[in-house]
Amino acid sequence: MLFRSGMVQGSWAVKPDVVAPGVSIRSTVPKGKYDSWDGTSMASPQVAGAAVLIKQMHPTWKPIDIKAALSNTAKDLIDPATGRSYMVKEQGSGRIDIPRAIKTTTLVSPNNLTFGLINPKPSKPAKKNDKSSKKGKGTKKGEETRTQTMEPGNTVEVERTISVKNISKAAKVYSTIVELVNGHQGTKISVPAQVKVAGNSTQS
Repeated sequence: MLFRSGMVQGSWAVKPDVVAPGVSIRSTVPKGKYDSWDGTSMASPQVAGAAVLIKQMHPTWKPIDIKAALSNTAKDLIDPATGRSYMVKEQGSGRIDIPRAIKTTTLVSPNNLTFGLINPKPSKPAKKNDKSSKKGKGTKKGEETRTQTMEPGNTVEVERTISVKNISKAAKVYSTIVELVNGHQGTKISVPAQVKVAGNSTQS
């Protein structure tokens, strides 16, 4: 059973980032008793505990590194009814795998990308402090993704950047695969086929 989250309205960030066991979890209840519960309240503590274990093994890692490790190494979950992977809005990057997260030698961040909402209908002009516009290239670091508007026949370009950190001693070559699942009509994504990162280095 999965507890859906989906997109964050306003920023249109992809959620959840990852999933963890959250059904029939044995937990304490008032009056010194125990009971089995379901929901994100049962899954979230497990993710928090996983983050603590990773931090213990990698004391110099920052929160963004720990988040990347958990997301990059998560296990893709398959829907037994269809034989296909659950949608991103249902499982994010997948179910956390603590041993793999601790042993990973690659950290890719942000762990997921969103191109925001492209509204095909004209709307009110963007405010002066709105960094995202019709001809915009996305948002600056730390800013939320905003809705962009366009008239039929026009093109909106959105640029996103990811960082690939190779924490091993040897250089690595990473291949890029893009898969569009929903809303791909008229969408074109351009990415480098490969990225080479030297040992103990970061490439954006």
